[in-house]
Amino acid sequence: MLSDCPGCNVQIRFPHDASIIRCPECGETFSIKGLHANPRGWRIALFGTLLTFNYYFTFPFIYSDILVFVFLSLVGTSVTLGGLMMSVNDKRRVGNGFYLLEAALAVVVAGHAYVIMSMGSIS
Repeated sequence: MLSDCPGCNVQIRFPHDASIIRCPECGETFSIKGLHANPRGWRIALFGTLLTFNYYFTFPFIYSDILVFVFLSLVGTSVTLGGLMMSVNDKRRVGNGFYLLEAALAVVVAGHAYVIMSMGSIS
């Protein structure tokens, strides 16, 4: 597992069964029980989700070209999936193996992207 030292921000690799870690750089000792995953991945994923489902928020107020909505949906899909991958990576770094929410949102966003991309083939 990987973690950042709270004293000097050096990345430290340690075994998954460790409970107390000592930083080799600054000598600070800290417990890994209170470590939480960085929420940056979820922030990026939520921003991408707003882009993905943008027409629910903007269509009642602003009528625009359908290509703008499709473009924003596809860009939002890639931003959302990138943020979810960052969230999974951050959780893996602190030893949290609960990825169900990330997987569920990834399935919903990928399914939405499939529907958007296959819209032109419906006849």
